[in-house]
Amino acid sequence: MNLREDLIRIKQVMGLKESIELIPVITNRFVYHTSNPIFRDQIEDMGLITKGRSESWLSDTPIEGKAIFATNSDDETVWFDSTYDDDIYEIDTSKIDNIWYNDPNFRLYEDNKYIITFDDIPKEAVKLIYKGTGKSKDEAALNESLNPTLRRRLNFDKENILNNLKGDIMRKNLVLDKEENISQSIFGLVYELFREARLEESEFKNAENVNLLRQYLKDEYYETISQIYDKLFNGTDDQKIYCLIKHSERYGGPKSRGFVECQQGWHYFLSKCFMLPSVDWPKIKEKLNNNPPNTLLLLASPLQGHPYHYYFSIVKR
Repeated sequence: MNLREDLIRIKQVMGLKESIELIPVITNRFVYHTSNPIFRDQIEDMGLITKGRSESWLSDTPIEGKAIFATNSDDETVWFDSTYDDDIYEIDTSKIDNIWYNDPNFRLYEDNKYIITFDDIPKEAVKLIYKGTGKSKDEAALNESLNPTLRRRLNFDKENILNNLKGDIMRKNLVLDKEENISQSIFGLVYELFREARLEESEFKNAENVNLLRQYLKDEYYETISQIYDKLFNGTDDQKIYCLIKHSERYGGPKSRGFVECQQGWHYFLSKCFMLPSVDWPKIKEKLNNNPPNTLLLLASPLQGHPYHYYFSIVKR
């Protein structure tokens, strides 16, 4: 395969638009990568793993595929700054055979120090040289509590927040890993809280408000929602069939309205039940395992008070 064919293949793998050219670069022995501290344990165990688009990427990036970003300079002042106090890793390129390219996000820079690779980097070539806190560097956004005016307008009911987060991680559990799932769910909750408060569009787009609220939610709820995630998706998935039954009459019968939806695998089943986040799903799973197959288990009515009152039951086949 010649160089042009190789570059075309790489662009396809990374999802680069055809008009963006990848330019190979010769790096220094050491290049530098920044990362949120929530990924520290994962990097220590597995090294740097290529990841796809996330909230930390530039919004207008031409890249759609998976990649690892770094800075080809020993000058700390040009290392990538996310505006958060990130971990900093030193990558020893002499220990890997990755091909590096100029980061197309900065293709217009005359002296582009930013580079990109689409191969994983083993932990043996990665060294943590600075431990960050993950908190915002902006002093205005680093207050221990939210702006009082903003706080009064938003719904900070703990149960409401946890149910929002729990429902979102259930919905996305099959397509995102744990850390990315939680991170995106917290980011999405920011806009959900703004929407519920009917804030003006200018407030939705106010970066300081967004960053302040996101940091608050991370500080207050990350550990809790992480524990909830582990309880929901503990271990490998099974291959049992689970059915969710929606019925208008408490005990069913010919007059009962509703539907039945069945899924194979508990994790897959939970991804379809994201609209019922208040249910204690680990407890439900335990009861299903203790009951004989095809035993109907009636849930508390999650939609009580809704104009169309329905019950929900579950059966394991």
